[in-house]
Amino acid sequence: APENYGELVLPCFAAAGPESSSAHKELPKAPQSVTLVAEVFPPFVVAGLGMVAAGLLLGVVHRWPVFTDVNELLILVPALLGLKGNLEMTLASRLGTHANLGDLDTFDGFK
Repeated sequence: APENYGELVLPCFAAAGPESSSAHKELPKAPQSVTLVAEVFPPFVVAGLGMVAAGLLLGVVHRWPVFTDVNELLILVPALLGLKGNLEMTLASRLGTHANLGDLDTFDGFK
């Protein structure tokens, strides 16, 4: 493992190499718990707001004639929401793989 593994380095100086150590400046290392919270909290907030919006929308939609005529359709809503989550995670996994392979660095990967 490199000697600066796990340290935050300014990107403009990361490629400078060890020969220009005077230009190599490191950011202060944040505690692991702070980094974890900073990376995990924003997606949880967005997901929570999405769930609140979905609940508000379902509160309006359940009065539509199709749902009052066929009550069984309301039973399908949670199952369809679960399926949607599975599809999103599959897409996120594939995008993550392509991002790590470098396929998304240029527009050539989109052809």
